[in-house]
Amino acid sequence: EAENELSQKKEAVVSTQSTGEQINTAVAGYKQFNMARNTMMSSERPVIHIDVTTPEMRLAIQFIGRFSGKSSQIQDYLRSQDNKILSQNFLRELLELLKTVPRHDLIATGSNSAEKIKQHNAMIVDILAAIVDMLSTNTKAKEYAIELGIIESIERLLDNTRRLSEYDGTESTKIAGIAIDDVLRIRINCYDVLATLLEYDHKLQDVGEKISDALNVEGLHEDTSKHLDTLNKTSDPSIRELSSEASFKGYNVMKKITMLDGVSVRQKSELDVAAEIEKSVNANSVEVVWNGSLEKLYFPNVRENLLRPKVKNQLLWGLNRKTLTDKNVDFLEWSGEVITDMENTHRLKKIPIISKLIDLEPLWDWLVLLLAIIIQIWLLVDLEDYGMSGLVCGEGNLTDMVSIPNTPGGGDSQSVCVSNTFEEAHDIIGALHLASTLLLALTYLLTNFHRFTHPQFNYLAFIFGKDSKRAEQYKPKPRRMQIAWTSAYNVWLMVMIVCSALGIYFHGEFFCVHLMHILVMFDLLTRVIRGATANRGQLLVIFPFAIFIIYIWSMMYFFLTREMFRSSDMEYCNSLWQCFSTALRYSLRASNGGHNYKWTDKRDFSDMWLRIFLDSTFWISYTIIGLKVVTALILDGFTSQKKIRESSLEEMNSVCTICGLTKDDLASEGIDWDMHKKKDHSMWSYIKLFYYLKKNHKATNSKLSAIEMEILQKFDSRDVSFLPRKTSLSWRNAIKIKEERKRKNRFQ
Repeated sequence: EAENELSQKKEAVVSTQSTGEQINTAVAGYKQFNMARNTMMSSERPVIHIDVTTPEMRLAIQFIGRFSGKSSQIQDYLRSQDNKILSQNFLRELLELLKTVPRHDLIATGSNSAEKIKQHNAMIVDILAAIVDMLSTNTKAKEYAIELGIIESIERLLDNTRRLSEYDGTESTKIAGIAIDDVLRIRINCYDVLATLLEYDHKLQDVGEKISDALNVEGLHEDTSKHLDTLNKTSDPSIRELSSEASFKGYNVMKKITMLDGVSVRQKSELDVAAEIEKSVNANSVEVVWNGSLEKLYFPNVRENLLRPKVKNQLLWGLNRKTLTDKNVDFLEWSGEVITDMENTHRLKKIPIISKLIDLEPLWDWLVLLLAIIIQIWLLVDLEDYGMSGLVCGEGNLTDMVSIPNTPGGGDSQSVCVSNTFEEAHDIIGALHLASTLLLALTYLLTNFHRFTHPQFNYLAFIFGKDSKRAEQYKPKPRRMQIAWTSAYNVWLMVMIVCSALGIYFHGEFFCVHLMHILVMFDLLTRVIRGATANRGQLLVIFPFAIFIIYIWSMMYFFLTREMFRSSDMEYCNSLWQCFSTALRYSLRASNGGHNYKWTDKRDFSDMWLRIFLDSTFWISYTIIGLKVVTALILDGFTSQKKIRESSLEEMNSVCTICGLTKDDLASEGIDWDMHKKKDHSMWSYIKLFYYLKKNHKATNSKLSAIEMEILQKFDSRDVSFLPRKTSLSWRNAIKIKEERKRKNRFQ
């Protein structure tokens, strides 16, 4: 297990070493770490020597923190090695090592190189990160760490770096020889340690008092303000990101302190300015169930607009709302795919040109439609065939008109004309239209390529190669947001590109196809098409049924009445194919019954009864049975789609997607529904939290607190137990207030 865990760590992995060699290197580093600590603790002035902060020691510290939950197995492994390391208290050793960290001005002065200073700072970050890992394992670890003076050590480290956290905005990113980014990383990990301790306050009665007594809360507020100043002064993206994270995590610690019963009124009054900081750091919050209690979890909001409107709309209308459990599980499944889309959008927006392209996606939609409308209105006014009057374009009264030589179906007619102005503007407008269509297709491809079911090609390749085992792992898994390469919209984009190119060549005629893009742009029309094709399976069965009816009656026409058809009125029946074509043509026309052919007059009375028989039986079979069934299926599709939409809309407007409380439940306790839906239990806030946890878990130098790690693990396993169920903090507070009033009234 240790080998598998260690191989996944991005940092401290030597590419030339195998996993087993890495662990042996970590063990050797641990021995060096142990000896260095003993040497430092026995010296008169216990400070960590800069020379011992080697990569092996960093690997050893990461090794300790990473496998803190498997202490007995790791210690058994250490004892089995050649150096015979005895049982050690890993948490105590890390805290003792943390106490030996010298002041940064002591490190900066002297002959220490920049590389050594950077290694030293990185090791401090590793120590703090390992401590967070160990504190996240159980509650007793917090009690023990507090007894060993962890809060005092963190406060000393914060005070040590307090002066160094200032930044003057100049090109130099070093203060007293220390890189500002290293200082910010140290402070971020200090805040993580404090936040992890504070998360366990409901288990430890005196944690709040100890933290508030030992911690300089006023200094913490000043530090957060300094981080915000750094954020405003610098243009360096890496320092901006670190400053933003430091200011938020500092604010997060202050917010948790204000919730502790042990914090004095004076300290709470000092923290009243936290609201201003909250706006500055763009903090967001959600309510989660953790260790059996409902808590509010704060996290930095996503600064970029990564949630695309189309994706949000898909989630809203695609969620399974049968039961609260089904809804929560499906919400987590959807969230996983939405996060993948957000990550893809984030990667694309790092490239300025592509970012601008994505932001202008609605513009390409409108340009495709509006330019097509402009061309068609111009053609509606200008395009005319003057051949009936014997005129030719460019001659006589038509000197300002030019001919369109390549009119489809019209040959090289010289009488079909458009104005000179249109002819000159046509190429420019057509080129703009083609460019807009290509940009729309490119934007769609970039933002949705990860949703295409492209693994199926690998799957088919392995199937044909008779490698079924490898084929199984490439088999595309069904996803809620997947898009087939042959989807209707993909085909439509290809049609628009081809018609746009043909429109330039054929003087604008083919641009009329793009007018149908209005179906894609407006959701109302899209729903109409979706309703009409909801029962497409049954409609496809009706189509051959109608063709067979027409063919049967064509057979009767040919053998019984073919001499009665009028060829002069395009009623041909000299062959079975002609009879079938004529019957098919008349079947597509509206009629009160039968085909209403203009048959040659027959004076024999029996001919009328033959016609009555043919028309009535065709009317019953084709019009009554066939067409009415088609109409009924389309109406049924509209009705079912309407019911589903109305049911989902009613659910969205009256029941909380996260907790299941209804609008009436909240109103009965005086809680505003919109506030609950948009702030307390906002779907989008939860998705942003999941995105934040995923992003920071993948980052090399970022650590998640215990509650964040637990939520991430439950989210990955689609465990909905962390989501509030039929409750919220405002709901509980309202009930408590109501009960207090009842008690007070009874007492009075």
